[in-house]
Amino acid sequence: MGNCFSSSQRRCGICYFELDEECAALVEPSVHRSYTWRKDSHIHDEERTESPDEQLPFPLPEAWREFLRIEIKAKLGIFQASRKRGCRGCESIIKAVESACADDGVFLDSKSWEEVVQITWVVPSGRDRELSNLKIVLTANVSKRDAPDRGSEEYHLWTILIDVDRAAGHEKEENWHPFAYKSPVPFNNTGSETSFKRISEWLHECNSMHKSCMSGPAAQLPKRVLEMTPDSGNNIKVRLVQDVGGQERYACLSHRWGASTHLCQTTVDSLPSHLHEIPWSLLPKTFQDAAKVAVWLGIKYLWIDSLCIIQDSAEDWKEQAAQMCEIYTGGYVTFAAAWSADSDVGLFRESPSFTVECPAHVKQQVASYLIRRVPEHITWDVAGVLKMTPELPLLSRAWVYQERLLSPRIVYFTRYEVAFECARGSRERICECEHLPGGIWGGGSNGAGGGLGEYTEFRKLYHSEGLAASNLAAIRKHWHQIVAEYSGLRISFTSDRLPALAGVARQYGTAHSADLGRYVAGMWENCFPSELLWYRATQNVHDRPDSYCGPTWSWISMGNIAAYATGCPRTYPDDLKVLSIDFKLNGLDKYASISDAVMEVRGYLAPGTLVEVHNPLWNTKSIRFEGVAGNSLTFHYDYPLDKPGPKHIPFGTQIWCMKTGFVWGGKHICMLLHQTNFVEDTYERIGLATEVGRADLDSWFVDSKGKRPIRIV
Repeated sequence: MGNCFSSSQRRCGICYFELDEECAALVEPSVHRSYTWRKDSHIHDEERTESPDEQLPFPLPEAWREFLRIEIKAKLGIFQASRKRGCRGCESIIKAVESACADDGVFLDSKSWEEVVQITWVVPSGRDRELSNLKIVLTANVSKRDAPDRGSEEYHLWTILIDVDRAAGHEKEENWHPFAYKSPVPFNNTGSETSFKRISEWLHECNSMHKSCMSGPAAQLPKRVLEMTPDSGNNIKVRLVQDVGGQERYACLSHRWGASTHLCQTTVDSLPSHLHEIPWSLLPKTFQDAAKVAVWLGIKYLWIDSLCIIQDSAEDWKEQAAQMCEIYTGGYVTFAAAWSADSDVGLFRESPSFTVECPAHVKQQVASYLIRRVPEHITWDVAGVLKMTPELPLLSRAWVYQERLLSPRIVYFTRYEVAFECARGSRERICECEHLPGGIWGGGSNGAGGGLGEYTEFRKLYHSEGLAASNLAAIRKHWHQIVAEYSGLRISFTSDRLPALAGVARQYGTAHSADLGRYVAGMWENCFPSELLWYRATQNVHDRPDSYCGPTWSWISMGNIAAYATGCPRTYPDDLKVLSIDFKLNGLDKYASISDAVMEVRGYLAPGTLVEVHNPLWNTKSIRFEGVAGNSLTFHYDYPLDKPGPKHIPFGTQIWCMKTGFVWGGKHICMLLHQTNFVEDTYERIGLATEVGRADLDSWFVDSKGKRPIRIV
């Protein structure tokens, strides 16, 4: 590269903005830079240790203007040093970084500023163009975010993508920053008319061009909806109407409740006044924003759960909860307050941006610049929605899961832009920046990550295929994917775990009634005993819910992400037979909550002991089932058995192993049970063993006297 770095231009060697004349030079400490560029279809690279303010040539060589990447390794504090000497660019970048950390719930402390960071600048062009031209990988303190109760500091590498862009009104002025360009994406304010127009375009394209989405006549209005009437002064009158009847287009709102939601909800006492008018000032910010965007789109009616269901009427709540499937599938579009932690925050957000003015001594007509964070969609592909919670907290909620699956069209209001999803399931142009690589469902959709593309990229299309499946194996596969996605999501009241999935269950029960049979605690009667082959799929083990939400033989009773040993053959069908399943419905909805569920089975039982085994080599402990012959094996326990409390089972307690007849990868699958009532021979399930070898199985059941009937609750 020779002496190409000599230049009469005086720029900051960290942010590459031009410095004011009075700014001192940064001389030390030295930084490590690597340069990568393309010339004559070949990639060239060179590494150097240089002074912080080493200059680039101006103008850049032709090859560099096509593609150039500079990686700088230095302490994060170099930005502070540069800001102190008066660099406007480094000051704005620090503000953007601190704002991004605040968004993510992490923070920079003295250790962070002393750690080495990687600063990457890219000249994007053609197919290489991305939204970001600056990437900073730094060390952030994540204690408050990932380990709030740990009592110690914890640090992770944190990646922040930044766009250095010519400010609005300066598009035609000369670009003096070597890495800046005019981004085509105006993703600063999701409540702007630009975003509203994009939403309108998506809806029009979906309704007019997607065969799978084209709606016929508008759906029947729900029992109650909010009627919105705008006046000439852009004010919106909102009132609750009920039993209007007729087919009208309406929107739904998917949101998290907040303090003001509880102050503005329909009750038996407030119903008469709400039927007259709901004062605009009493509506939470999210409700107001939803009304604004609906009115802008020409939609007259809006359905919001807290206002359209009488909250202190158990009868009305059960009646309307049973209608969730029809309400969300019938809505023209659902607005999802994806970034809002509660209903007081609002749908819309204007992202922080920081302006860098050109130096006063520059005489030419040059651009001012805008520095802002950009969406980092790649994390949505691999993280899973539970790990996306700081950015998209709504998506971690159990009630929201069926709202997303049932709605024909969803507009997600995220921190930086709006995104769109419809039944077509295409991932193309799903967000304003058009760079969302794999949908908005997250890797695996359940927080575990690693989900297959067919599930996450085209999730709503995959759901439609499940409803249209024609054989039981395919139907079960689709349902078990739903269980894996739903089971780990968060819910305020554990008694709602079945009602919050009832709409999706109703769809499956209606579409496949002959194949699936009766719906039983998140399972299907015609699929037993294979429905019993669920297990905890995460290393973190949570307690069972405090209140009853289902029997222990159902995944609904567990507070963890569940997975199924799907597709394994039932090699020994005579080992286990389900004799009967009895339960009580807590209402008229056969897909909602239940109580007193009992399953009677006949099978082989072997006694054993719950033990803890210490591995001195790895200094680890494992919970195991120890058979009568003294050999032990780990298993997937459903909850922390060793944790003190009412569900605690002390080590040394007798537990039981029951054959299922299924073999998975050459290993037998067995249920682990704990006897709770000797007289009635009643048991609870406590786990599933999926790695039982033939020799272990034979030694455990060597004294088994034959099959016997037992009750599992």
